[in-house]
Amino acid sequence: MTMQSISRRDFLRTSGLVAGTAALAACAVPGAEPAGSESGDSMAAEPQTIELALGWSNVVPAFEEISELESFKNHVGEDTLFEFRSVGGEDLLAVLAAGDPPDGGSNVDYPGFWARG
Repeated sequence: MTMQSISRRDFLRTSGLVAGTAALAACAVPGAEPAGSESGDSMAAEPQTIELALGWSNVVPAFEEISELESFKNHVGEDTLFEFRSVGGEDLLAVLAAGDPPDGGSNVDYPGFWARG
């Protein structure tokens, strides 16, 4: 009987697939109705604003251009508005400590924030 070995590439590919699948499964809302249901349509009709804090001011124009792309609007919904603001590390830390965090962020010192609790 021969033993089959798994290559490093096969291991990484399978691990990536499992991790990606687990991440997508974690995004599912328990008890959520399918996308074509009536209550899901009424929620999609309401405009929503997503606030993003960006650590580098030079990426704000890039995020603004991306949010104007038709393919991006199709993905997030036509009624979704984005507010981009450039913040420094200490400013963002103060906002987080005040309990009013942005919906998302990019180019910030995540490990530094975790270290501070």
